[in-house]
Amino acid sequence: SPLTQQARRVLFFGWVHEILLELTSHVHGGASHWVLLTLSAAACGGSNLAAMGAVRSRVALIEHTFKDRLGSRTLVVAQIAAAGPQMVTGTMAASIATRACITGSDSGWTRFLQGILASDWYWVTCCVTWILAWASATFIAAWSFSVVSSAAQTPMAARAGSYVHAEAVWARSVIRRSRGVIVFACACCAVMNAVRLGLTVCHMLGLIQDTAMLLIILELNRSVYMFVEFIFLLMIIGYFRPRRPDAWAPALQRSISTASCRTPTPKPTPRSSTWHDKVRELAERNVTVDELLSFYSQLGQGDVMPHYDPHHHTTNDVVRGAIIPLSRLPSGGGAAYASTLPWRTVSTQLPERMVTHDWRNLFLHLVAAVVANALGECEYSRVADTLVRSGVASLRRKLAKMGALHIHYWICAFCVNQHANICGGFGSPPPEGTPDYVRWDANRRDSVSGKLHIACPCHERKFFNDS
Repeated sequence: SPLTQQARRVLFFGWVHEILLELTSHVHGGASHWVLLTLSAAACGGSNLAAMGAVRSRVALIEHTFKDRLGSRTLVVAQIAAAGPQMVTGTMAASIATRACITGSDSGWTRFLQGILASDWYWVTCCVTWILAWASATFIAAWSFSVVSSAAQTPMAARAGSYVHAEAVWARSVIRRSRGVIVFACACCAVMNAVRLGLTVCHMLGLIQDTAMLLIILELNRSVYMFVEFIFLLMIIGYFRPRRPDAWAPALQRSISTASCRTPTPKPTPRSSTWHDKVRELAERNVTVDELLSFYSQLGQGDVMPHYDPHHHTTNDVVRGAIIPLSRLPSGGGAAYASTLPWRTVSTQLPERMVTHDWRNLFLHLVAAVVANALGECEYSRVADTLVRSGVASLRRKLAKMGALHIHYWICAFCVNQHANICGGFGSPPPEGTPDYVRWDANRRDSVSGKLHIACPCHERKFFNDS
């Protein structure tokens, strides 16, 4: 996942920085010493840059969920402002020092950069920029996770001891622990840089004369920093997470059984054979992963939703703009998209898996989640990136190799006949000025253009909840 990749970068730069520092301590003087020292400075900047990138990724995920800006862009600016000069200076100095080491010449640029890196003012500037960057990261992380924590209040209707209550308590525990760890780690990074700044200033003012003692304190400070950063990485990628409640745990089962005893179960209403036939027909509708990928590859091509934008169009947009038009019949009626596929009229294949989703989410994410599930992956971010960047060909080959190309899924957007209910309109509008009206109005408009979706002119008979 992106968070795991960020953690790998932090560990990579951190270990490179430690190795170069160790090598520097064994090479005294000469161009080789400066090559190692400058590369170590660049690796230090890269480690800080990747660590703050991990925090920014977390905040960006929260922003995506809540559709609100919570400071991830500010962290990008802080990253560039703090790490940019250190990495650029270190890389330039390393390249010049390497050239001097190879050619044996000592240019003016070499002496100039050596003077910069040997100057206490250079490290004072680096420490100040990193203190400001980590302080802003501390504030933004605390703010963004507080937004999530306040939104994850335990439902008042959830009875204590029930699975819903246990799930809500677990979610809040995860959020609070993540907030505590990330805020603590960011604050520690700011404090460690402040300690280094204080030591450097004291050395400049002559308050610390013992160079050996100064180096020991700096090493202890750096060791504590590396330890805190390592624990922070373990926490941010999911280690030490509280155990999720088990729906089948004996305590929760007793709670469910007790609730069932207290609440009499109403007798099921007798259903006609026609009703049972329709249920069976609905259950037999499905789409395979291969058919889902074929449908996705049509979007934005020719007349099939030519304005499709994978980064903005929701499942609701795709249903209105592609599924409904493609499932209209020449006779003037309409059918479920799954029923219009070539062999579906005689199929009795029950789907192996059912997808629960929200039509307000991106359609790209729906497709990516299904493909990731077929591939046996726990996350769908890489699949979504592949769909956007290179299309369906590579995913189709991977699925075919695993024998997962023809797994059957039941997805409401494809398996319900949209022409029998929503295709011709958007329902009665709720009272204006209410949240329900805002949602109703958003559902009838294209997420990119803002224009009203085109109503389907088919003659299929409509069935609603009140009919």
